[in-house]
Amino acid sequence: KISGVFKKMHVRMMPGQEPPYTRLIDSARRQPEQTETYIKGTVVGFFTPELFHGVGSAGFHVHFANNDRNFGGHVLDFEIEDAKVEIQNFETFEQHFPINDEIFNKTDIDYKDIAEEIREAE
Repeated sequence: KISGVFKKMHVRMMPGQEPPYTRLIDSARRQPEQTETYIKGTVVGFFTPELFHGVGSAGFHVHFANNDRNFGGHVLDFEIEDAKVEIQNFETFEQHFPINDEIFNKTDIDYKDIAEEIREAE
């Protein structure tokens, strides 16, 4: 977690979607990007080992939200002006699925090329 003032913050934002949903890679290719300068906010991220690529995106994954909560997204690049860095190690990964959601349970997911698409999207 990095909180403070950022000289530059470059993010991309996933637009909202309605069914039928597109593949992650198709949505990612259409994501708008935006850069703000001298903005206060927080970067939050985590590291996923290569072993879990597919469940998450292998490597670092970081997002930003400004203090007013009206700008943010997936971090592409940033420069720090003045910040506080906090690190937390964790050893537990827990994932919950919407097991009572009929659409989730009946959706046929095409997993072809999913690992490569996740890498490109991230």
